[in-house]
Amino acid sequence: VNTNECMQAENTEVSLQNAHGYKVLLVDDTLMNLLVISTMLKSQFPNIEIVEAHTGVEALQALELFVPTIILMDVQMPELDGISATKKIRENSAFLNTPIIALTAGVSTEERNACFDAGMCDFLAKPIEKKELKRVIETYLHNSKALNDSAVDDVHFDRLKLEAKIGDLVACNAILEMSL
Repeated sequence: VNTNECMQAENTEVSLQNAHGYKVLLVDDTLMNLLVISTMLKSQFPNIEIVEAHTGVEALQALELFVPTIILMDVQMPELDGISATKKIRENSAFLNTPIIALTAGVSTEERNACFDAGMCDFLAKPIEKKELKRVIETYLHNSKALNDSAVDDVHFDRLKLEAKIGDLVACNAILEMSL
């Protein structure tokens, strides 16, 4: 793992709201977490492409089909946990410098160290705060691709699609409140 690449990325912040071509692999076994984090990402970075995986195994399969700019990886998952998945990802030279960010409710020093030892670059504690998510994305994506200069005035949600996916109007409203 090129930890220098992770360290260098921490020194620069830039607004990526108008960026095109950024791809996030979001890995979490909890549907609600995927929905909340995806919505937060889209509200702050409307042009970012998000691919979701529910397990470490699905994450590895997704990496056979596309190359993400950044990976947001839940640590504690069944089947293949985030630490084991990260170790497997780092075995592939194509992903040695891809930032992998740990997502977890566990905030112990031991868990943080295990994440960093596996090759993760940073750590976000759950519940994910919108401000911290934005900081991480801006920090690690600043060198990835040229930014698109065109402005995005509004972020539009297809509320009907969101309600259909969630199946609960009250939950939909709560998620929108958290993410906007």
